[in-house]
Amino acid sequence: MKIEAGKPGDGMKYMYHCPVCGGEMIGDGYTVVSHCENVDLPLDIEPDAGPIYCELDQEI
Repeated sequence: MKIEAGKPGDGMKYMYHCPVCGGEMIGDGYTVVSHCENVDLPLDIEPDAGPIYCELDQEI
């Protein structure tokens, strides 16, 4: 699992790669839910919810 920090003050951190597609995981899990870059987040999701991964049948 690769861990990379975002730029200071950008509010979004690249934490690791998605185990499904290998895309970047975006979000810090506190202010923005950690999610795959290939997922459109629902508007009603809590920022501290668990990580959201893309699905294998989803077109990227």
